[in-house]
Order: sequence, then structure tokens, then C-alpha cells
Amino acid sequence: EVLELDHWKATGAKEGRLSVVELVSRAATIESNIISAQVFIEKDADMMLVLADCAADKTLFSRVANIFISTTRVYLQVIVSGSHRQVPEISTGVSRTVELFRDLLDINVLTHLVWPFCFIGCLAMGEDREFVERLADEAVSQTNCPLNLTHSYAIMKECWRLLDEGVLVDPDWAIAMKSLDYEVIL
Repeated sequence: EVLELDHWKATGAKEGRLSVVELVSRAATIESNIISAQVFIEKDADMMLVLADCAADKTLFSRVANIFISTTRVYLQVIVSGSHRQVPEISTGVSRTVELFRDLLDINVLTHLVWPFCFIGCLAMGEDREFVERLADEAVSQTNCPLNLTHSYAIMKECWRLLDEGVLVDPDWAIAMKSLDYEVIL
């Protein structure tokens, strides 16, 4: 739903027929669906593991699911507001998601969280950014670090460079990927 909204917005903007009222209405409906899914997952994590035919630890499953859900909510806010880190819903969502990353007990789980890690890392500020940078440094220093995680970190660093050097006011992961000539990482 979120990707469809992003596509719908881009198409509408390109064709000069984007309705901000409709965008906000669609986003509110999607956010409500995301919240419902999160409640379901938290309430019925055991059932989700059975449905997914997964032998994962319930706590780990919940943490990973919550990272994806939290990241998706931030992505939805970015679609509506742009990659403006100072928007309260975005900055709060980024901090909330970084807290979820802090709760991971095994750094190797990041290999399954490349997109959320990159997306949130690009938007992180202050202490959140410092934590993401330390976590990424630790992850990529491992000899078995997957290339997509290494590229994800390069994208975050490029995003931060564009921001810190004042090249762009609010760079995001897509702009950083273009700057690095990356087409696919995830």
C-alpha cells in the first residue's frame, strides 16, 4: 500500500494533478492499516510464526517485525511530508525505530534489515545518527558482512555528507543512491 501511494503521488505530481487532500486521506487510511497490523503481530506473534512456517524466536520475530512496521510508518510520513527530518512525525518515528535497532541482541540480524537500516539511518540525527554509525561500523567490519549492508552504509554516509556539507537541505536514501550511481542494493 505504501509503495502504491508513493507511485500514485509521483505520478500525480508529474502530471500536475496531485491532490494533497487525497494524499493525506490515503496516507491516514494506510497508517490505520499499519497500526492494526502491528497490534495483530504483537498480540499473535506465535500465530504469525506458524503462518510464516518459521522457527524463529518469538522475541526476535517481534523485534524484526516492529522494525519493519516502524520504518514503514516513517516512510509513509516521508511520502506525505518529504524527507524533512525536523517534521515531528518523522523525527519521532526515526528515534523510535533506532531504539528498536538498539534492542537487537545479534548484529547479524542486520543482514535481514538492510532496507530499514539504510532508510532510517539516512534520516537519523544527533545521538540516533551516532548510534547508527557505530552499529554500521561494527557490522561492516565483520569479515562475513554482505555487500548489500556495506552499500547501505555507503548510502547513509553519502546522505550524511550531502546534509553536513549543505549540498542539500534534506537528502534521503534515494538521492544518496543517485549521487553514488547505485541502482539496487536491497
